[in-house]
Amino acid sequence: VVIVHVSCFDDKQKNISGLLRVLKRLSEERTDWFVNFVGDGIHFDKLKAYAEQLGLKDKMVKMHGLKENGELVELMGNAHFQVMFSRFENLPVVILESYACGVPVLSTDVGGIKEHMNENLGMLIPSEDEEALLKSLKDMLDKRNEFDKSEIRDYAVGHFSKEVIGRQLFEVYSEVIADKK
Repeated sequence: VVIVHVSCFDDKQKNISGLLRVLKRLSEERTDWFVNFVGDGIHFDKLKAYAEQLGLKDKMVKMHGLKENGELVELMGNAHFQVMFSRFENLPVVILESYACGVPVLSTDVGGIKEHMNENLGMLIPSEDEEALLKSLKDMLDKRNEFDKSEIRDYAVGHFSKEVIGRQLFEVYSEVIADKK
């Protein structure tokens, strides 16, 4: 099972060290998974070293660094699900990109994420709850084939396509202009 994590590697926000601790525990129970970590940021080297210290690097996780365009789409699209263990967020674009690839998401319930999450799109867990993350990772591994990739992609297109966002912006500007008259 291929899992992906895409972020800016700011551990204060993204809690990648907590995710790595939980992945270490998961690796002691089962080895039917692999995580591609994608991105770059202020803590990338520190977290890469931490993954190595935990014995995960290149065995259970790969730190790819920054990937963009086709390479990023390929890494996201080939994943069975994406995982995020953030302490705070708004609505991360990587969740929407994951949906656009038809990939469900396991994320912490922070910021506006729950506004665009349901059981057909993935799972939410409390922030900082490593036990919930471990349990939910196992659940996602076991239920990965129960998610409908086309339904997830359709959700992204129906809520975040250029046409949908363009129409919403047009309506807002039309109201503003009408109010000025």
